Amino acid sequence: MSGTPNTYAFGGGLDVVSAALAVPPSRIVSGMNYEPLAEGYGRVQGFERFDGRTAPSAAVFGTLKFDSGVAPIAMGNLITGGTSGATAHVVLSPIGFEGSWDAGTARGSLIITAVTGTFVDNETLIVGGGTKALVNGPATFDSAPSEDIRAHYVEAAQTYYRELVGKVPGSGPVRGVAVYNGNVYAWRDNIIGSAGAMWKATALGWVEVHLGYQAQFTLGTNELVEGQTIFGATSGASATVARVVRRSGNWGTNAAGYVVLTNIVGVFTNEIAAGDGHSVTIAPVTSHVLPAGGRYMTIGHNFFGASNRYRMYGCNGVGRGFEFDGTVFAFIYTGSADDRPQRVFEAAEHLGFTFPGGSIQYSSITGPLDWDGNTGAGDLGFGTEITDVVQAAQTSVLFFGEKKIAYLTGTDSESFILNELTEEAGADAWTAQKIGKIMYLDKRGLRDVQATSAFGNFKAGSLSELIAPYFTAKRKAGRVPVASHVCRSKSQYRLYWSDRTGLCVFMGRKTPEAIPFSTDDMQVYCSGTGELADGEGMFVGAEDGYVYRIDSGSSFDGTGIKGFVMTPYNHIGAVGYEKRLHKIVVEMQAAPLTRLGITVMFNYSDGSQPNAGRKDFTVQGSGDGIDFRVTGGGGIWDTSDWNQFFWSAPYSGKAEAHPDGQGENMSCIFACDSLVAEPHHVLQTYSLHTSRRKLVR
Repeated sequence: MSGTPNTYAFGGGLDVVSAALAVPPSRIVSGMNYEPLAEGYGRVQGFERFDGRTAPSAAVFGTLKFDSGVAPIAMGNLITGGTSGATAHVVLSPIGFEGSWDAGTARGSLIITAVTGTFVDNETLIVGGGTKALVNGPATFDSAPSEDIRAHYVEAAQTYYRELVGKVPGSGPVRGVAVYNGNVYAWRDNIIGSAGAMWKATALGWVEVHLGYQAQFTLGTNELVEGQTIFGATSGASATVARVVRRSGNWGTNAAGYVVLTNIVGVFTNEIAAGDGHSVTIAPVTSHVLPAGGRYMTIGHNFFGASNRYRMYGCNGVGRGFEFDGTVFAFIYTGSADDRPQRVFEAAEHLGFTFPGGSIQYSSITGPLDWDGNTGAGDLGFGTEITDVVQAAQTSVLFFGEKKIAYLTGTDSESFILNELTEEAGADAWTAQKIGKIMYLDKRGLRDVQATSAFGNFKAGSLSELIAPYFTAKRKAGRVPVASHVCRSKSQYRLYWSDRTGLCVFMGRKTPEAIPFSTDDMQVYCSGTGELADGEGMFVGAEDGYVYRIDSGSSFDGTGIKGFVMTPYNHIGAVGYEKRLHKIVVEMQAAPLTRLGITVMFNYSDGSQPNAGRKDFTVQGSGDGIDFRVTGGGGIWDTSDWNQFFWSAPYSGKAEAHPDGQGENMSCIFACDSLVAEPHHVLQTYSLHTSRRKLVR
């Protein structure tokens, strides 16, 4: 008997609030390392370390046969073709080995990666200057006898590339990461912790950004122009003017400020520096040095109109704000007594910073480096410490404190107004993001701020009713949020905690859908996102000194991903009747040999379930991967209860499992213990084939 099918589409996310009978079968009551998507629940895509070099997940392996081997070729060797000059790295010990090295009859195949050039038949293979063997035919790529073996070779090639990727040089956590003009930048303290440094990801790894030089000036009689060359009247030194900032006085008489200089030749003294009829009295040149510590926040904006003047603006809470255009770095002098901004924003073509004590300051309309009150710069008081800031619209910015939210409207110093939204709630630091609506975390859970029909006005709402106990548990355990970012391609908000877990919230439907995830052993410190040549780039800076790219690769930086989702107990439309389960049919998007474990519990089991959002669960495979176990929160589902299949026919869209059991209600757990090179999969629907039996008395 096949039973009557009841089909449910995965969707709705975690629900740990509704009564057991009221939870829709499409939702889950527990889960980890799956993400809510428009098409269902997907196993998370993972992350991998990043420094601009080839991504480990992009590794390609090849197979190169050899014969006439006279000396061992080992894993890790760099081989070179004696005739072609082609090179490759060997990532595994020789496979299919036969013969003897000593007798000169060794033959087999090498698994290689990072290949340059083309090996030719019968040429010598050289390692460290010595001939080891002869090539036996051309190399082949991405080919193996089976999918299992292919996955093993791919993992070996990925390991080679992963070991090449380096930390951001220095010490301590990565203090900031940003995407600007298609490049990735990071900040970290130097090796002795005495100063900060800025780095750029390149094809050769992290390269330090030289921050350049500046010099103060007075008595500016004629305005200097960017790009001109100035000469010291006494020293004969010369330099190119990259930035000119007047901080006080007037050109023609007593202008004072600073210049950013490049192409410096010689040493300027306290002297007149002039060029092309322009002159100032200049002080000795000093280097731009970032202070140690802090946490970096950046934005990108074009305050000038010309397409080549889109620039990065940032701050770190321990030093001055700054501007960077990819080449020229300039500190920003706001005139504040404690010139150490903590957050940066843009409002109606004014650059803005927030400062300790709730001070909000903005630049002149004439430019982001001009903070002269006579030309439109100004300040506002928030009244309490500011924890976050989000650009809501071109002329509206939201400011968050721990117990206050306000929004700035207006176009200039004459019309800027700070409007209070509430003094009863605020946002935790580093949790506010814009994804259609503005989302943030406060002490009560995840909330949003939406624009009202009245122009420029807002109202606050709650987004986390279905997962309120999740946040309560985090707070009771002393966990704090450390970072957040948006995944625009998936309409997701992602929140990271101090316990190496996070929460993924899908915002693509009317009601938010959330599922927790883990970051394995990686603790996030900061985050940054932006567009790269290959699409959306999401990055986190970690406490271990690495920058990791999120949703890149198929593992947790070389560790297989374990995850599960647990459906609510389902009465199949007949409360009080016993049902027999004959079959489960799952529709999913998956690559060949995706491994998925399925088990079913009946009659509320023992009343326990894995606790959502905690890391005290495991998903384990045993033997050849046929058995799985999920452990956590006091409940254990034994390996003998699992049905498991290999997903080997993705074109069919369906796979079946045949558990044997009966009860008044039933809950399914779908679990994965993925290999490192195993692509993610998406659970779309599940069907329970049941037959009704007796009335439960």
